Amino acid sequence: MGRSSQLKLMKRFLLHVLLGLFVSPLSAQITRVTKIGETWPSASKTSILVLILFLVVGLIGFGSVMLWRYLRRKEENARLSWERFDMAALNHNLNNPEQETLRRIIHQSRVPDPESIFKNILSFEIGIARDINNHVSDRESLAGLAQTVASLRDKLGYSRLPEGTRLYSSRELGVGQPVAITFSKDPSDERIMTRVHDVSELELALSLPQDKQERVPSLPGTPLFCNLFQPKDAEYFFDSRLLRKDGSGHFLYITHVAEMGRRQLREFVRLDVKNEAAFRVVRSDAAPQVVKDAKRSKGLVIDIGGGGLNLRTVEELHINDVLLLSFSFLGESFFGVKGKVLRIMAKTVHGEPVFQNHLSFIEMENAAREKIIKLIFKKQREEIQWKT
Repeated sequence: MGRSSQLKLMKRFLLHVLLGLFVSPLSAQITRVTKIGETWPSASKTSILVLILFLVVGLIGFGSVMLWRYLRRKEENARLSWERFDMAALNHNLNNPEQETLRRIIHQSRVPDPESIFKNILSFEIGIARDINNHVSDRESLAGLAQTVASLRDKLGYSRLPEGTRLYSSRELGVGQPVAITFSKDPSDERIMTRVHDVSELELALSLPQDKQERVPSLPGTPLFCNLFQPKDAEYFFDSRLLRKDGSGHFLYITHVAEMGRRQLREFVRLDVKNEAAFRVVRSDAAPQVVKDAKRSKGLVIDIGGGGLNLRTVEELHINDVLLLSFSFLGESFFGVKGKVLRIMAKTVHGEPVFQNHLSFIEMENAAREKIIKLIFKKQREEIQWKT
Protein backbone atom coordinates (compact mmCIF):
# COMPACT_ATOMS: atom_id res chain seq x y z
CA MET A 1 0.00 0.00 0.00
CA GLY A 2 1.47 3.26 -1.09
CA ARG A 3 1.88 6.40 0.96
CA SER A 4 -1.01 8.08 -0.87
CA SER A 5 -3.33 5.19 -0.10
CA GLN A 6 -2.46 5.41 3.55
CA LEU A 7 -3.25 9.15 3.56
CA LYS A 8 -6.66 8.47 1.99
CA LEU A 9 -7.46 5.84 4.59
CA MET A 10 -6.39 8.25 7.34
CA LYS A 11 -8.71 10.97 5.95
CA ARG A 12 -11.65 8.58 5.81
CA PHE A 13 -10.96 7.47 9.40
CA LEU A 14 -10.88 11.05 10.65
CA LEU A 15 -14.06 11.85 8.73
CA HIS A 16 -15.89 8.92 10.34
CA VAL A 17 -14.65 10.03 13.77
CA LEU A 18 -15.89 13.54 13.19
CA LEU A 19 -19.24 12.27 11.96
CA GLY A 20 -19.48 10.07 15.01
CA LEU A 21 -18.76 12.98 17.27
CA PHE A 22 -21.08 15.62 15.75
CA VAL A 23 -23.69 14.05 13.50
CA SER A 24 -24.89 11.43 15.98
CA PRO A 25 -25.57 14.00 18.80
CA LEU A 26 -27.23 16.34 16.28
CA SER A 27 -29.44 13.52 15.11
CA ALA A 28 -30.34 12.76 18.70
CA GLN A 29 -31.17 16.44 19.28
CA ILE A 30 -33.30 16.52 16.16
CA THR A 31 -35.10 13.38 17.32
CA ARG A 32 -35.70 14.93 20.74
CA VAL A 33 -37.02 18.17 19.25
CA THR A 34 -39.27 16.14 16.93
CA LYS A 35 -40.67 14.23 19.89
CA ILE A 36 -41.29 17.52 21.81
CA GLY A 37 -42.93 18.99 18.71
CA GLU A 38 -45.24 15.98 18.52
CA THR A 39 -46.39 16.50 22.14
CA TRP A 40 -46.46 20.39 22.01
CA PRO A 41 -50.19 20.90 21.14
CA SER A 42 -51.51 18.90 24.10
CA ALA A 43 -48.96 20.44 26.47
CA SER A 44 -49.88 23.93 25.22
CA LYS A 45 -53.60 23.34 25.76
CA THR A 46 -52.97 22.18 29.30
CA SER A 47 -50.81 25.20 30.02
CA ILE A 48 -53.42 27.59 28.59
CA LEU A 49 -56.19 25.97 30.63
CA VAL A 50 -54.11 26.24 33.77
CA LEU A 51 -53.34 29.88 32.97
CA ILE A 52 -57.04 30.70 32.33
CA LEU A 53 -58.04 28.97 35.56
CA PHE A 54 -55.42 30.96 37.41
CA LEU A 55 -56.67 34.23 35.90
CA VAL A 56 -60.32 33.42 36.71
CA VAL A 57 -59.46 32.59 40.28
CA GLY A 58 -57.41 35.78 40.50
CA LEU A 59 -60.23 37.89 39.09
CA ILE A 60 -62.76 36.32 41.43
CA GLY A 61 -60.46 36.97 44.34
CA PHE A 62 -59.83 40.55 43.25
CA GLY A 63 -63.56 41.15 42.66
CA SER A 64 -64.41 39.71 46.06
CA VAL A 65 -61.91 41.99 47.77
CA MET A 66 -63.22 45.04 45.91
CA LEU A 67 -66.84 44.10 46.71
CA TRP A 68 -65.96 43.63 50.37
CA ARG A 69 -64.27 47.04 50.43
CA TYR A 70 -67.27 48.65 48.69
CA LEU A 71 -69.73 47.10 51.15
CA ARG A 72 -67.57 48.14 54.09
CA ARG A 73 -67.34 51.67 52.73
CA LYS A 74 -71.08 51.77 52.06
CA GLU A 75 -71.80 50.48 55.55
CA GLU A 76 -69.47 53.08 57.05
CA ASN A 77 -71.04 55.90 55.00
CA ALA A 78 -74.51 54.77 56.07
CA ARG A 79 -73.43 54.71 59.70
CA LEU A 80 -71.98 58.22 59.45
CA SER A 81 -75.09 59.45 57.61
CA TRP A 82 -77.39 58.11 60.32
CA GLU A 83 -75.16 59.74 62.93
CA ARG A 84 -75.59 63.05 61.11
CA PHE A 85 -79.32 62.34 60.95
CA ASP A 86 -79.41 61.89 64.72
CA MET A 87 -77.57 65.18 65.20
CA ALA A 88 -79.93 67.00 62.82
CA ALA A 89 -82.93 65.47 64.60
CA LEU A 90 -81.66 66.86 67.89
CA ASN A 91 -81.04 70.26 66.32
CA HIS A 92 -84.66 70.31 65.08
CA ASN A 93 -85.96 69.23 68.50
CA LEU A 94 -87.63 66.08 67.18
CA ASN A 95 -89.09 63.80 69.82
CA ASN A 96 -88.92 59.99 69.62
CA PRO A 97 -92.23 59.44 67.73
CA GLU A 98 -91.24 62.13 65.24
CA GLN A 99 -87.80 60.58 64.72
CA GLU A 100 -89.34 57.14 64.25
CA THR A 101 -91.82 58.52 61.71
CA LEU A 102 -89.09 60.39 59.88
CA ARG A 103 -86.99 57.21 59.69
CA ARG A 104 -89.97 55.44 58.11
CA ILE A 105 -90.39 58.30 55.66
CA ILE A 106 -86.72 57.98 54.70
CA HIS A 107 -87.11 54.26 53.99
CA GLN A 108 -90.36 54.86 52.09
CA SER A 109 -88.81 57.56 49.89
CA ARG A 110 -85.66 55.44 49.36
CA VAL A 111 -83.48 58.49 49.85
CA PRO A 112 -79.80 57.33 49.80
CA ASP A 113 -78.61 59.82 52.42
CA PRO A 114 -80.83 60.00 55.56
CA GLU A 115 -79.52 63.46 56.43
CA SER A 116 -80.79 64.87 53.12
CA ILE A 117 -84.41 64.50 54.27
CA PHE A 118 -83.89 67.76 56.18
CA LYS A 119 -83.15 69.54 52.88
CA ASN A 120 -85.03 67.56 50.22
CA ILE A 121 -88.72 68.42 50.40
CA LEU A 122 -89.61 66.15 47.46
CA SER A 123 -88.27 63.05 49.23
CA PHE A 124 -90.15 64.17 52.34
CA GLU A 125 -93.43 64.45 50.39
CA ILE A 126 -92.99 61.11 48.60
CA GLY A 127 -92.22 59.34 51.88
CA ILE A 128 -95.25 60.91 53.58
CA ALA A 129 -97.59 59.86 50.77
CA ARG A 130 -96.37 56.25 50.90
CA ASP A 131 -96.47 56.07 54.69
CA ILE A 132 -100.01 57.44 54.81
CA ASN A 133 -101.11 54.94 52.14
CA ASN A 134 -99.70 52.12 54.28
CA HIS A 135 -101.84 53.25 57.24
CA VAL A 136 -105.00 54.11 55.33
CA SER A 137 -106.87 51.05 56.62
CA ASP A 138 -106.23 51.94 60.28
CA ARG A 139 -108.07 55.21 60.90
CA GLU A 140 -106.91 55.52 64.51
CA SER A 141 -103.22 55.22 63.68
CA LEU A 142 -103.77 57.37 60.59
CA ALA A 143 -105.03 60.27 62.70
CA GLY A 144 -101.99 60.03 64.98
CA LEU A 145 -99.67 59.81 61.98
CA ALA A 146 -101.23 62.95 60.48
CA GLN A 147 -100.55 64.89 63.68
CA THR A 148 -96.95 63.69 63.82
CA VAL A 149 -96.33 64.55 60.17
CA ALA A 150 -97.85 68.01 60.64
CA SER A 151 -95.47 68.59 63.55
CA LEU A 152 -92.53 67.33 61.47
CA ARG A 153 -93.46 69.60 58.58
CA ASP A 154 -93.51 72.58 60.92
CA LYS A 155 -90.19 71.76 62.61
CA LEU A 156 -88.42 71.08 59.31
CA GLY A 157 -89.66 74.37 57.86
CA TYR A 158 -91.73 72.73 55.12
CA SER A 159 -94.96 74.48 56.12
CA ARG A 160 -93.78 78.07 55.59
CA LEU A 161 -92.40 78.13 52.05
CA PRO A 162 -91.40 81.60 50.75
CA GLU A 163 -93.26 83.06 47.78
CA GLY A 164 -91.77 81.87 44.52
CA THR A 165 -90.48 78.59 46.01
CA ARG A 166 -91.07 75.57 43.80
CA LEU A 167 -93.90 73.40 45.07
CA TYR A 168 -94.07 69.62 44.86
CA SER A 169 -97.05 68.33 46.82
CA SER A 170 -100.59 69.65 47.14
CA ARG A 171 -99.90 69.54 50.89
CA GLU A 172 -97.76 72.66 50.40
CA LEU A 173 -100.60 74.85 49.09
CA GLY A 174 -101.52 77.85 51.20
CA VAL A 175 -104.95 78.77 52.50
CA GLY A 176 -106.67 81.14 50.06
CA GLN A 177 -104.81 79.79 47.00
CA PRO A 178 -107.13 79.94 43.94
CA VAL A 179 -107.59 76.50 42.33
CA ALA A 180 -109.56 75.90 39.13
CA ILE A 181 -111.21 72.47 38.98
CA THR A 182 -112.90 70.52 36.19
CA PHE A 183 -114.42 67.07 36.07
CA SER A 184 -113.05 66.10 32.66
CA LYS A 185 -110.01 66.93 30.55
CA ASP A 186 -112.17 68.34 27.79
CA PRO A 187 -110.97 71.96 27.26
CA SER A 188 -114.56 73.06 26.71
CA ASP A 189 -115.68 71.66 30.07
CA GLU A 190 -116.72 74.21 32.67
CA ARG A 191 -113.97 75.40 35.02
CA ILE A 192 -115.07 76.10 38.56
CA MET A 193 -113.05 78.57 40.59
CA THR A 194 -112.39 77.43 44.15
CA ARG A 195 -110.06 78.49 46.92
CA VAL A 196 -108.05 76.42 49.38
CA HIS A 197 -109.99 76.49 52.66
CA ASP A 198 -107.85 74.12 54.72
CA VAL A 199 -104.88 71.81 54.24
CA SER A 200 -104.31 68.74 56.40
CA GLU A 201 -101.95 65.84 55.81
CA LEU A 202 -104.90 63.63 54.84
CA GLU A 203 -107.02 65.85 52.59
CA LEU A 204 -107.37 69.19 50.83
CA ALA A 205 -110.48 71.29 51.51
CA LEU A 206 -111.71 73.66 48.78
CA SER A 207 -114.40 76.30 49.18
CA LEU A 208 -116.98 76.45 46.41
CA PRO A 209 -118.79 79.56 45.14
CA GLN A 210 -122.43 79.45 46.17
CA ASP A 211 -123.71 79.51 42.59
CA LYS A 212 -121.52 76.48 41.67
CA GLN A 213 -122.31 74.15 44.56
CA GLU A 214 -125.07 72.29 42.75
CA ARG A 215 -122.84 71.64 39.73
CA VAL A 216 -120.26 69.69 41.72
CA PRO A 217 -120.96 65.94 42.06
CA SER A 218 -121.04 64.45 45.52
CA LEU A 219 -120.14 60.82 44.70
CA PRO A 220 -116.91 59.82 46.51
CA GLY A 221 -114.19 58.70 44.14
CA THR A 222 -115.25 61.10 41.36
CA PRO A 223 -112.09 62.16 39.48
CA LEU A 224 -111.32 65.85 39.17
CA PHE A 225 -108.54 67.88 37.62
CA CYS A 226 -106.95 70.86 39.33
CA ASN A 227 -104.98 73.79 37.96
CA LEU A 228 -103.36 76.75 39.72
CA PHE A 229 -100.80 79.52 39.26
CA GLN A 230 -97.97 80.49 41.59
CA PRO A 231 -96.67 84.02 40.86
CA LYS A 232 -92.91 84.18 40.14
CA ASP A 233 -92.85 80.41 39.79
CA ALA A 234 -95.00 78.24 37.55
CA GLU A 235 -98.37 76.81 36.64
CA TYR A 236 -99.24 73.61 38.54
CA PHE A 237 -101.75 70.91 37.75
CA PHE A 238 -102.73 67.57 39.27
CA ASP A 239 -105.39 64.87 39.20
CA SER A 240 -107.34 64.14 42.35
CA ARG A 241 -110.42 62.29 43.62
CA LEU A 242 -113.41 63.52 45.52
CA LEU A 243 -113.52 62.34 49.11
CA ARG A 244 -116.74 64.07 50.15
CA LYS A 245 -118.77 67.26 50.20
CA ASP A 246 -119.82 68.72 53.51
CA GLY A 247 -123.50 68.84 54.43
CA SER A 248 -123.96 72.44 53.30
CA GLY A 249 -122.22 71.78 49.99
CA HIS A 250 -119.93 74.73 50.54
CA PHE A 251 -116.72 72.72 51.00
CA LEU A 252 -115.17 70.05 48.82
CA TYR A 253 -112.67 67.56 50.24
CA ILE A 254 -110.25 65.92 47.81
CA THR A 255 -107.18 63.67 47.91
CA HIS A 256 -103.60 64.91 47.93
CA VAL A 257 -100.85 64.18 45.42
CA ALA A 258 -97.18 63.78 46.33
CA GLU A 259 -95.91 65.52 43.19
CA MET A 260 -97.85 68.00 41.09
CA GLY A 261 -97.24 68.60 37.39
CA ARG A 262 -95.46 71.85 36.65
CA ARG A 263 -95.07 74.17 33.67
CA GLN A 264 -92.30 76.71 34.07
CA LEU A 265 -93.35 80.30 33.41
CA ARG A 266 -91.11 82.71 31.57
CA GLU A 267 -89.14 85.05 33.81
CA PHE A 268 -91.45 87.87 32.71
CA VAL A 269 -94.71 86.65 31.24
CA ARG A 270 -96.14 89.02 28.64
CA LEU A 271 -99.81 89.77 28.29
CA ASP A 272 -101.42 90.86 25.03
CA VAL A 273 -103.14 94.24 25.46
CA LYS A 274 -104.15 97.31 23.44
CA ASN A 275 -103.57 100.31 25.67
CA GLU A 276 -102.74 103.84 24.61
CA ALA A 277 -99.45 105.29 25.82
CA ALA A 278 -97.85 108.74 25.73
CA PHE A 279 -94.09 109.00 25.31
CA ARG A 280 -91.20 111.25 24.42
CA VAL A 281 -87.61 110.49 23.47
CA VAL A 282 -85.19 111.48 26.23
CA ARG A 283 -82.01 110.01 24.74
CA SER A 284 -81.09 109.24 21.13
CA ASP A 285 -77.61 108.93 19.69
CA ALA A 286 -79.05 108.61 16.20
CA ALA A 287 -81.37 111.64 16.39
CA PRO A 288 -80.30 114.10 19.13
CA GLN A 289 -82.54 116.81 17.69
CA VAL A 290 -85.61 114.75 18.65
CA VAL A 291 -84.50 114.91 22.28
CA LYS A 292 -84.12 118.70 22.08
CA ASP A 293 -87.59 119.07 20.58
CA ALA A 294 -89.06 117.14 23.55
CA LYS A 295 -92.09 116.27 21.47
CA ARG A 296 -94.79 114.19 23.16
CA SER A 297 -96.18 111.43 20.97
CA LYS A 298 -98.75 108.69 21.29
CA GLY A 299 -98.47 104.98 20.69
CA LEU A 300 -100.26 101.74 21.38
CA VAL A 301 -99.00 99.12 23.86
CA ILE A 302 -99.43 95.73 22.14
CA ASP A 303 -98.12 93.51 24.93
CA ILE A 304 -96.51 94.06 28.32
CA GLY A 305 -94.53 92.10 30.87
CA GLY A 306 -92.38 92.69 33.91
CA GLY A 307 -89.34 93.19 31.70
CA GLY A 308 -90.71 95.51 29.02
CA LEU A 309 -93.42 96.18 26.46
CA ASN A 310 -94.13 96.25 22.77
CA LEU A 311 -95.04 99.77 21.56
CA ARG A 312 -96.61 100.45 18.17
CA THR A 313 -95.85 103.96 16.81
CA VAL A 314 -96.36 105.97 13.66
CA GLU A 315 -93.04 107.76 14.20
CA GLU A 316 -89.87 105.88 13.39
CA LEU A 317 -87.62 105.41 16.39
CA HIS A 318 -84.02 104.13 16.55
CA ILE A 319 -82.28 101.23 18.25
CA ASN A 320 -81.04 102.25 21.74
CA ASP A 321 -83.39 105.24 21.94
CA VAL A 322 -84.61 105.79 25.51
CA LEU A 323 -88.27 106.74 25.96
CA LEU A 324 -90.14 108.16 28.91
CA LEU A 325 -93.59 106.55 28.94
CA SER A 326 -96.92 107.01 30.69
CA PHE A 327 -99.72 104.45 30.34
CA SER A 328 -102.55 102.72 32.15
CA PHE A 329 -102.74 98.95 32.65
CA LEU A 330 -105.71 97.10 34.17
CA GLY A 331 -106.88 100.17 36.07
CA GLU A 332 -103.43 101.14 37.36
CA SER A 333 -101.54 104.18 36.09
CA PHE A 334 -97.78 104.23 35.42
CA PHE A 335 -95.92 107.51 34.89
CA GLY A 336 -92.31 108.26 33.99
CA VAL A 337 -91.41 104.69 33.03
CA LYS A 338 -88.15 104.48 31.08
CA GLY A 339 -87.80 102.02 28.23
CA LYS A 340 -84.92 101.31 25.85
CA VAL A 341 -85.62 100.33 22.24
CA LEU A 342 -84.07 96.92 21.53
CA ARG A 343 -85.72 95.92 18.24
CA ILE A 344 -87.84 97.63 15.60
CA MET A 345 -90.12 95.96 13.08
CA ALA A 346 -91.86 97.83 10.26
CA LYS A 347 -95.43 96.67 9.63
CA THR A 348 -98.55 97.66 7.78
CA VAL A 349 -101.80 97.89 9.73
CA HIS A 350 -105.03 98.70 7.88
CA GLY A 351 -102.93 99.88 4.95
CA GLU A 352 -100.94 102.31 7.08
CA PRO A 353 -97.18 101.92 7.79
CA VAL A 354 -96.36 101.59 11.49
CA PHE A 355 -93.40 100.53 13.60
CA GLN A 356 -93.44 97.91 16.31
CA ASN A 357 -90.80 98.75 18.93
CA HIS A 358 -89.67 96.20 21.48
CA LEU A 359 -88.69 98.05 24.66
CA SER A 360 -86.91 96.87 27.78
CA PHE A 361 -87.64 98.68 31.04
CA ILE A 362 -84.59 100.40 32.53
CA GLU A 363 -84.06 102.12 35.88
CA MET A 364 -87.43 100.80 37.00
CA GLU A 365 -88.28 100.58 40.69
CA ASN A 366 -88.97 97.06 41.93
CA ALA A 367 -92.36 98.15 43.30
CA ALA A 368 -93.53 99.21 39.83
CA ARG A 369 -92.21 96.03 38.22
CA GLU A 370 -93.86 93.86 40.86
CA LYS A 371 -97.15 95.73 40.35
CA ILE A 372 -97.09 94.93 36.62
CA ILE A 373 -96.30 91.26 37.25
CA LYS A 374 -99.08 90.90 39.81
CA LEU A 375 -101.58 92.52 37.46
CA ILE A 376 -100.57 90.11 34.69
CA PHE A 377 -101.07 87.06 36.92
CA LYS A 378 -104.38 88.43 38.14
CA LYS A 379 -105.58 88.80 34.56
CA GLN A 380 -104.33 85.32 33.65
CA ARG A 381 -106.18 83.76 36.57
CA GLU A 382 -109.35 85.52 35.50
CA GLU A 383 -109.01 84.37 31.91
CA ILE A 384 -107.74 80.84 32.44
CA GLN A 385 -108.59 79.56 35.90
CA TRP A 386 -111.75 81.40 36.75
CA LYS A 387 -113.29 81.02 33.32
CA THR A 388 -116.71 79.34 33.44
